[in-house]
Amino acid sequence: MSKAIKRTTADSTDAETTRVIRTGASRVDADSNQTEVIEPADSERTSVIDDDVFRPDTERTRVVDDREFEEERRRRELAEQRARERADRQAIEAERQRRAAHAAPEPEPVTQPAPKRTTDKAMASLGLFLFRLIVGGIVGIHGFQHLTQRDLTMRAVQALPLPSGYAQTGVWVLGICECIAAVCIILGLFTRVVGVGVIAIMVLALTFIFWGSFAIFKTIGFKGELELLLAGCGALLVFLGAGGWSIDAAYRRSRAAAKAEEAGY
Repeated sequence: MSKAIKRTTADSTDAETTRVIRTGASRVDADSNQTEVIEPADSERTSVIDDDVFRPDTERTRVVDDREFEEERRRRELAEQRARERADRQAIEAERQRRAAHAAPEPEPVTQPAPKRTTDKAMASLGLFLFRLIVGGIVGIHGFQHLTQRDLTMRAVQALPLPSGYAQTGVWVLGICECIAAVCIILGLFTRVVGVGVIAIMVLALTFIFWGSFAIFKTIGFKGELELLLAGCGALLVFLGAGGWSIDAAYRRSRAAAKAEEAGY
């Protein structure tokens, strides 16, 4: 009975050598009957791949794939959201344009003229113009007489509380001021300021000349009637102005037009 013994030895890292020794009844022919079979390394090599060796790379690959998937999903959701917002804006703009096309055109703003003053109307302007002519004429005549009849004016001025030696100067000042006031009243120039001046002159005359002795009823009527009336006329000019037919009114209208032009009206 023969026995076969299979011996495997590692010849190198690249090949395995398989040695087969046959034994039988005759021990003498052992060496002659010994057969050595060497197989090629590639046919007998068995490659065993351990899963544990490549498991970390597999897990890293799986994590990278998950991250890429999540990023792709986020980009896709963001693109969809932007597309929805763009569509909403386009729909709103289209609706606005549709409403604007069907809406009635807005009327152009109408600039309302500034309300006209009562004193600038025709009848009021005419009445104030006649009033100014009368008052200015009376004041002008007084001023002219004060300049031409200086002796009489001197006695009147001396009754005023002026320092000594200023009476002659006061005569000239009084006459010139009344003449200038008369011209301004007639033309309607600086009417309110002139009205204050007329009131001041007449109050001084009434206080120190006509009503100083408190005997105001020695004549028909009372002393200083004209001066009191002129003081009232001066107050009326201060409160009402010169009216529409005056230089002051022309200046006022020009200033209003300039302001309206600057405002874009």
